[in-house]
Amino acid sequence: MDQGIGNYTSLDFKGEPVYTFLFHSNNSDVDRGGICNVNTEITGSGDIVSAKLNISIPSYLVDGNVEVKYNSPGKQEESLKAEPPITIGLPLELFTNWTPNGFSPINRGERYFNGQPIISFSFTVSKKAPRGVHKIFFTLTYKDRNNKWHRDNQIAEIHIRRFYETSKGQLILMLAYIIAALPGFLVLKTIIVFLWRLLQTFLISF
Repeated sequence: MDQGIGNYTSLDFKGEPVYTFLFHSNNSDVDRGGICNVNTEITGSGDIVSAKLNISIPSYLVDGNVEVKYNSPGKQEESLKAEPPITIGLPLELFTNWTPNGFSPINRGERYFNGQPIISFSFTVSKKAPRGVHKIFFTLTYKDRNNKWHRDNQIAEIHIRRFYETSKGQLILMLAYIIAALPGFLVLKTIIVFLWRLLQTFLISF
C-alpha cells in the first residue's frame, strides 16, 4: 500500500512509540458459507519509520481469498485480495496526528471515515470448515527512529455455528418438540428425543 505521507507528521511525545492493534467484528458467530467481516484500528502514540501487519487465518477456514480494504479520506479506496496468511506494509499516515487544521491527539489509524475504518478485511467461511471456535492471529510490527523494532500480538476468535445452533437446526428442534408434545405420540416422543441426543453427540464430535 502507498507509503507516501506528504505533510503527515506526529507530535513529538518523546520516548519509545507504543501502538496496539484493535479489531471489531459485527458477526463473530457465522455459518459455513457466511461472510466474516472485521474492522480494525491502530491506537497509540510515537514516531515510527516503518510498519507492517500480518493476518494469520487458518487456510481451512477461508473459501477463496481474504479481501483487505484500505480507506483514507481524499484517496480512492484500495483493495487487496490474497490467500492467507497476509502481510501488508502499513502507510505511515496511520500513525500520525496531522489534520487539515493542525494537530490532533487522535491518530488517523483510530479514525473512521464515512462510517468505515481505515483498514478492514473480510472472507467467506469455507463450507468444509470445522464447526466451533477458531482463532485469527494479528501481529503488528513497527520500527522507531532509533531503528528499534516493536511488536504487538492480538488474537480474535470466530465461532462457526454447529448444526443445532443454526436457524435450520433450531427449526428442526422446535418441530420435534411440537410433534413430541402431541397426545398419543409418547412413543414417538421417546424416539425423537433419543435420535436428537444421538445427533447432538455426533455433531459435537466434529
